[in-house]
Amino acid sequence: AVSIVALRISNAAGELLAEIGTIGDTHCEPHCQLPGTKQEANETVDESFQRLIESNLGSLLADKAVVHDVVEEEMTEMESKAYDIRTRYLRMVRLAAFKAGESIEAPVVHYRRTGDQSEPISVASTRRNSLLPIQFSMTSFTSRQSVGSAPSESDFPRRPVWAVSRAQLGQWTCYAWLSPEEFAFFTSGGLRGEANLRQWLTSLQPPDILHC
Repeated sequence: AVSIVALRISNAAGELLAEIGTIGDTHCEPHCQLPGTKQEANETVDESFQRLIESNLGSLLADKAVVHDVVEEEMTEMESKAYDIRTRYLRMVRLAAFKAGESIEAPVVHYRRTGDQSEPISVASTRRNSLLPIQFSMTSFTSRQSVGSAPSESDFPRRPVWAVSRAQLGQWTCYAWLSPEEFAFFTSGGLRGEANLRQWLTSLQPPDILHC
């Protein structure tokens, strides 16, 4: 089994910090999941979490989250996109709380406008209480029991999205705060959830202008 460590980071509003996908010069790859990384060979669980926090999430958290010691484990099996085979995954999750009054100061993406023009979101506007209406709808929830009540188009905001540069040139991993219902929709909403997430990603433009 492939071992993965992940952080379930929540803020004072009960929202989750989610990795919503990657964007690059020629493509966008949607995937809504908790921030995580694979455990390397000869690496302890604590070392894997430390690497995740310092390397992958350093610019997002910067000592602004309290990480709990308890590790929750779950075993899943899914299709590996890289090798097209069924793979077993052991996921180890730690809960973390984003400190009240803190804000993320990582690079913020822009939203595209008609004609490929973008609308910048300043650092001052990245607090969750100052949001703009988004253009696509999330009324495509199909199971209220499994993914929560469906928000209307006006409920789902054009919220701040932060970009973290990846090792590959021109690649960015995107993060955003999601309500538990939104997170469930993007992870368990099937093709409709994936389509809405892809539409969201294609509306984004990272710190350096690119087309996806």
